Formats: sequence, structure tokens, C-alpha cells
Amino acid sequence: ILNDSLVNIEPDFFSDELITYNTLLFAEKEKVLKFLGYEIIRDNTLQFTFNLPAKNVNISQLNIADREQWYISQRSKENDTITWYMKDMGLDTLNVLIRQEKDTLEQLEIRLKKPDPRRRKKVDEKKFLNFEPIPKNKKLLPGQNPGIKFYLPLDSINLDSAVLIDVEDTIIHPDYVFLDSLKMKIGFKVNNIEDSKYKLLIPDSSIFDWNGIANNEMRLNFSSIKLSEFGQLTMKINNYSNEQLIIQLLDDEKIIRQDYIQNDTSLVYKYLEPIKYGFKVIFDENRNGKWDAGEYNIKKQPERVEYYDKVLEIRANWEIEESWIIE
Repeated sequence: ILNDSLVNIEPDFFSDELITYNTLLFAEKEKVLKFLGYEIIRDNTLQFTFNLPAKNVNISQLNIADREQWYISQRSKENDTITWYMKDMGLDTLNVLIRQEKDTLEQLEIRLKKPDPRRRKKVDEKKFLNFEPIPKNKKLLPGQNPGIKFYLPLDSINLDSAVLIDVEDTIIHPDYVFLDSLKMKIGFKVNNIEDSKYKLLIPDSSIFDWNGIANNEMRLNFSSIKLSEFGQLTMKINNYSNEQLIIQLLDDEKIIRQDYIQNDTSLVYKYLEPIKYGFKVIFDENRNGKWDAGEYNIKKQPERVEYYDKVLEIRANWEIEESWIIE
């Protein structure tokens, strides 16, 4: 659905007065599930995308007998994307059947390895594990611990020679925990003190994924934030609508945080970057946790959306409080 307006000019051509009418444009709501396509997002990682939540969808491969677990399937939060994390089975192509209950949506022949004429890899070129720090910016919020995200499930970890420098303490063979059920994220406990630094050193070949790929030497530097560089905002919501509301904190159009409320409440936003923010409310009539478009054919209006009437500028080391009456 799109917001638009119609402008009616008064018959008096010498008048500058304009009368504006707000209207709603209805978007046709898709009801039939369609397979949109697939993408090899990195080595041994395959992603399938659908136009709607992939309810009762089964994706099966036709190459390999399922006698062993050679891939793990993960669905996105919206359930419209399914990702396969695969073991390297030496296949050039993969035959896949996509079904919704008894209906076949697609049958695919996926080429897994594409020749690249622009680059010839040396036979002895060694691959290493790809990873990214958690958090990405390596700045720890109060109470947050550092971690590492890998792109395929891990098979073995040996940190006997690893070192974690926790402020002034040096820890040999630091303890770790898995942060997810797929065993792709690990975390380390630190003594999180404001405006402090932490260093993690992991020798090469300490961590292996389930394809036998090992890590190169890893040197990661983290730091805890300085609280005086961030601001805090409290928004007091008076909900007179008696409906479930979705309250969104916005940085321009980007959703920073989303809360679901039913009654009057105060939302506290800590550790905000010193920039300008806005607020948006969705009147979630059907309580499905998202905004729904209208359907013209059945004369159903879209769910109502409103914006807070002020843009709020957060300053470092400041706390501000606002009130919003929603009717």
C-alpha cells in the first residue's frame, strides 16, 4: 500500500488555496506461494527464496541417499527464505525438488561449482575459515561478551594454545560456549568494564568446520563502550486505542528496535548513538506482529499507521523523556 493524495484546485483561478484529500492506494495481496529463486551465497551455502512464508514446504535433494546428515536447513524469521549449510560432497550439480504438500513448485538442477576463467587457483592454495566478530563493530555494550560467527557448522575446537587478554588478566585456554544450535557461533566470557580493551588470540588450525577447513591465525581486538558517548531515551506511551500496538524506533527509515504493547507503558532505549530518531506506530488489529495491507475486493482497510510528531535528537551523555498519547 502507498500513501498518496489528490489535489483539487478551486474554480477561482486567481486563488492560491489548495484543498488536499488524503487517500489510500491498495496493493494486491499475494495469496499463492511462489518460488522466486535460489542463490549460492558462498561456498557450500545455498539459499532458496519465496514470495510468502514457506508453510508446508519441503525441499529435498535427489542426488544423495540421506544416510548421513550432510546439510542443515535453517528458515528465516519471516519463513520466506530457507538456507542450506552443506558438507562438501564433491558434487558439481545438485538436483532439488521443491514441494508444498503434494504440489510440486519447482525441480532444479543447481550447478554448485562454476568455473572462473579470470582466475586460476593453484592446486595447493589453502582455504581458511571465514568468520566475523560478534558484535561486528567489536564494541561491547554493558554486559555483552565478545564472540565469533563462522559460516558453516563447526566440527572441532581446541583452544589449548589460545589466549584471552581480559583487561589486565591473561587467560590461557579460555572457555567458550556455543551461541546457537547450528554450532556456528561461539562466545567468550569477559569481565565487561566500561571503556576497557580485550584481545583474543587463536593459533591457526585450532578450529575446524565440518568440511575440515581450519582457521588461519586469528587476532581480534574488542573494546567496551564509554557510556558518556551515548544517550538514553524514555518514551511514555498512553495507549487509549485499546489495540495491540507495534512501536518502532527509527533511524531515518531503518528500524532500530520494535516493541509490542497492549497497555500504557514506558519504553527505555539505552546506549543510543547521538543522532536523530523518529517513532512509528502500527495498529496491529489482527495481532500478527506486522503491518497488513488492505484488500479492496473485500473492502478491508489497511492497518492504521501513525508517526510521532517530533524528530528527537539524542545527545551524548544526556537522558530525555517524551510522552505519546495514541488514540
